[in-house]
Amino acid sequence: MRSARSCTACARPCRTASPTSPRRSPSTQRWPRRSRPATRTRHRLPCAPICSASRTARSVPLDRSDHPARLHARIDACISYTDGVTPPNSTLPWERLTERSPLAARIAAHTAQAIIERRHREGELITESELADANGASRTPAREAMVQLETWGLVRLAPKKGAIVTAVTPEERRDLLAVRTLFEANVRPDAATADALAEALAANLERQESALTRSDLLDFAGADHGFHSLLIQSSGNSVTMEILDRLGPRLARLTYQVIAEHPERIAVFLSEHRVLARHLADADREHYAELVRAHISAGHADAVTVAP
Repeated sequence: MRSARSCTACARPCRTASPTSPRRSPSTQRWPRRSRPATRTRHRLPCAPICSASRTARSVPLDRSDHPARLHARIDACISYTDGVTPPNSTLPWERLTERSPLAARIAAHTAQAIIERRHREGELITESELADANGASRTPAREAMVQLETWGLVRLAPKKGAIVTAVTPEERRDLLAVRTLFEANVRPDAATADALAEALAANLERQESALTRSDLLDFAGADHGFHSLLIQSSGNSVTMEILDRLGPRLARLTYQVIAEHPERIAVFLSEHRVLARHLADADREHYAELVRAHISAGHADAVTVAP
């Protein structure tokens, strides 16, 4: 039978108290707090690193940069060049990848390229596990890649499902071409950069001709976008280039769809690009603006919109 002990609070015998049970302090009348190791509770964020084997959060320190509100800033840093310099003729994500590019940037760029080439059809559902398995990665970079694809307007995120490939609507085509026309028609290159712009345009035209010879539709779409990017960049407006950088994959998709449906237009585009470069070099701004509007509107006039 357990021996009774006196309670320190009331000084009366207590049959339930045991020699090892904690005692109340007579001054506070509370149980003393047990000493616990000073450890930090790690909360699992929605985008915390995931272990593909155990499907649980890894035992790593909490990284606040993995919060969804900071994903866009992280991915924007992923797709930039390691030396901080972006070539003026390369604004498409798959054209500016380097050996040191993060995995999330590579997944996003290659998936964007597949969407433009219609290897992922409009309305198709892409899941995190599919992207992760196809690229030999975990779900974390796959999730970040999906966020970037949504930023580019190529997919629409579906909660708890994945990402759905968007379709180019007539309204989207009209709005994108209107933005491009607005930027390019108001180009006013100065004399200090005219020579450098002429050299860059000449190199780009050679790339277009090479893509035409090889019948490489994606390369020509990239060169076409690079040509128009050079024209817009000659204005020296950095904000405009930021907007164009985000719209780049969508604009390239428009060009790819047109030349895929009408391959004969590749030679027409190349010929019109040479005329635009010549008028820009001659500082014939009035005719240049008219030619830009005609080139963009006529090139996409009867483009077929693919339904999902």
